[in-house]
Amino acid sequence: MRERLDRARDGIQDVRLSEDIAKLCADVATRLRAVGHRGEVVTAWAARALAAFEEADAVTADHVRRVVPLSLRHRRPEAAHGGPVEWTAEESELLDGLLG
Repeated sequence: MRERLDRARDGIQDVRLSEDIAKLCADVATRLRAVGHRGEVVTAWAARALAAFEEADAVTADHVRRVVPLSLRHRRPEAAHGGPVEWTAEESELLDGLLG
């Protein structure tokens, strides 16, 4: 595992994050009502890190899908103001609708 993490860290700069994927991260953050603009940035970073960990050449919508619950659930208005941070079935459905 350590070697895999080392390879990911060393190769993350080579993982492409296309303009379309960056826009997708912004769209998902907006539709999930993430507070502030950091949610889209963190989502893009996390998706890129996952892609590097999986030794992919580029970030895909699937990478975004898999990191969104972790990168955005605490950035929703209700969570940002002390409410619950659980990821709901409704949010999963919305994410499925956005990402196909």
